[in-house]
Amino acid sequence: MNERSGKFLLSKWYLDCVTEDGETFIGYSARLLWHNVSLQFSSLFTHTTQSGPRTRSTLLAARPPQNHAGTIQWEVPRIGVSGSWEALCVPVERTLYEDTAGTILWSCYQPASRAEITLDGDRRLRGDGYAECIEMTVEPWILGMDELRWGRFVSGSESVVWIDLRGSTAIREVFHNSAKIPGCTVTDSELSFGGGTSRLTLGDTVALRDERLVSGALSMIPGLGSFVPEGVLNARETKWRSRGKLERTDRPELAGWVIHELVKFS
Repeated sequence: MNERSGKFLLSKWYLDCVTEDGETFIGYSARLLWHNVSLQFSSLFTHTTQSGPRTRSTLLAARPPQNHAGTIQWEVPRIGVSGSWEALCVPVERTLYEDTAGTILWSCYQPASRAEITLDGDRRLRGDGYAECIEMTVEPWILGMDELRWGRFVSGSESVVWIDLRGSTAIREVFHNSAKIPGCTVTDSELSFGGGTSRLTLGDTVALRDERLVSGALSMIPGLGSFVPEGVLNARETKWRSRGKLERTDRPELAGWVIHELVKFS
């Protein structure tokens, strides 16, 4: 990212892993530059049926994930995380939005991966993973967003990823094994694509998070409400983990874990 005084610059990594029995890990690494704000933060989220959700965050500078030759390494000792993601699917890169105000570049480096994460030096998680990075040079609140749906299904090297933004700016992108699929239908419980030949249904859903989008590490920014519009401050994010069932007319049914979310801005 090129630093430009007074301009909005956000680079945000998202990495996850779901073990065979459903234990969930989500990691965030982000950098924000805007006016007099210069912020880095790292955060991790874990969820088990036994212990429920747990979060750790830091605003102290930390090295972002390193992507090299199909392997992503991420280590933040301050929050006790070290992880490795090995790509099982080719990456996808898209410019989701572009005008004179700025751009949104989505780099889905690993639509499907094999992830191994160590927490606190001794607790290890292994499972299907996913990794992406979004770089924005446009303030998100000028996009006129009403709702954002995002999700990823991973089963070994098989993947489905979707972005569905609704409002005055509308974006719908669905990818199956890194190939863009046109004519898709997206709901909170099902995706239909490939002209009706493929369907991903979501069940056994567990809520991971249901709170204001601007919380956790971001809520610690002094004076945040003075420069971020109220609609963004009050936006609510609900994130789930579900069992996904991928049905195709020409191939056997496939099961895998899904992480998906709904963000409501109004």
